[in-house]
Amino acid sequence: MLRSFRVGHADIEPIISFVREGNIAQFNDPAFVTELVSWIRFSRREASEQRDGLTAQALGFPTIPRWFGRGIMTKQVKPESEAARQKKAIRSASVLLLFIARDHDKRHWVDLGRSDDALEMAERTEC
Repeated sequence: MLRSFRVGHADIEPIISFVREGNIAQFNDPAFVTELVSWIRFSRREASEQRDGLTAQALGFPTIPRWFGRGIMTKQVKPESEAARQKKAIRSASVLLLFIARDHDKRHWVDLGRSDDALEMAERTEC
């Protein structure tokens, strides 16, 4: 299921709170940060060579060498600052899409993430 929210509408406030809580919980977990850093491709060259992961630009970071990016992510990024960064990103967006899995379990979360239907629903959404 897909629900769109216009940024600035009162319905988005609880979502911002949930994103904040989630960011703080995740960035307080060293295992999460380690895995996240392992999936970030800090340079175009690294993205081209690895052909997987998340580009630094997609996360709002500049292109930088891996050693530098890893250092920033593990030593400089703090849970509260990341939560504030995400709040700012949400507030500067024109719309927020919320994808909802059919059931609350890992299989359905993964299925939703793999689903072409989710992307198609997002493309068809009148925002």
